[in-house]
Amino acid sequence: MHQRLLAVALAEMRTWRRLTRTWIFFVFVTLVGLGSYLYYSVAHAFTSRILVTTGMILSPKALSAPLGGSMLSVLKVCLVFLAFDTLARDHRNRIHEVVSTQPLSNLELLVGRTLGMAVLAWIPVFAIAILVLAIGSVSAEFGWWTSDVEPVSFAAMVLVDVPVSLLQWCALIILLAVVLRYRPVIAIAGFTLAGLSEWAATVTPLYLIPILGFGSLLVSDMMPVFLDGTAIAQRLSSLAVSAGLLVVAAVLYPRLDGASRPIRLGTGATLVGIGAAGLAGIAVSAKGDLTARENWTAVHRPLAGLTRADVERVTANVVIEPGKLAWNS
Repeated sequence: MHQRLLAVALAEMRTWRRLTRTWIFFVFVTLVGLGSYLYYSVAHAFTSRILVTTGMILSPKALSAPLGGSMLSVLKVCLVFLAFDTLARDHRNRIHEVVSTQPLSNLELLVGRTLGMAVLAWIPVFAIAILVLAIGSVSAEFGWWTSDVEPVSFAAMVLVDVPVSLLQWCALIILLAVVLRYRPVIAIAGFTLAGLSEWAATVTPLYLIPILGFGSLLVSDMMPVFLDGTAIAQRLSSLAVSAGLLVVAAVLYPRLDGASRPIRLGTGATLVGIGAAGLAGIAVSAKGDLTARENWTAVHRPLAGLTRADVERVTANVVIEPGKLAWNS
């Protein structure tokens, strides 16, 4: 099974590699990624000396999530252009009968194509990451105005956040292609969903941002975190939803492969339900944390007018080291 999945994924990647629009979109993604990094570097270089807060917010060192988000936004649109005719391409190239006779299940065929699409779309992100790390290292060595990035959160963005988001988006496009069939309708639906996802990112409250797939907006050099518990739960939930979408797409795919459709449909619905429940749990936990902060604020608000803090005695020893925090009271 693994060899068949790999063969389908490699075939999909070879097909995309031959398309001119693939290279056009990848150049555009590269320009957007490097442009975002250079923009934040310039803004940080010329504003941090004026206002510390602005310098902190605009520093590329602490903005792995926005950098990854800008590339992912462009990749979503590019993937719609590239993948909306993935299934119709077999009929157009007159190879659908050959594909249908291969010893592949529908699930293997769609999963392999999804993996091929996601890996190929991830390659420019990885290339941009190498360039950003190289520019940041050289800048730190020679004192240039460009800034380096916080490596731990940046690695999490490149190796986990973006790949998981790409897999989920590719699975959704595959499902749209199987259900809608007609390329113009698939493209319209894909662009609409891409626009809605970007709109949701702008209106989602800050405490619910982790549900969308990226970690904290601000990171720390002293206490770097690759993935916390919330991030791990979100990525696993997203992968469960992606797997469920592909299983449902395999059931609806117009090709008989001998698999039990009711069982697969139930499996797909279960996976989507598990993923949705995980995301809902993250939202409930975030809401609980927000409620606790509001309660703390309500307790301390009446004390705001005091001339001094109502503290009798505080004794503590704090030892701070990069990557480690020890508190001895």
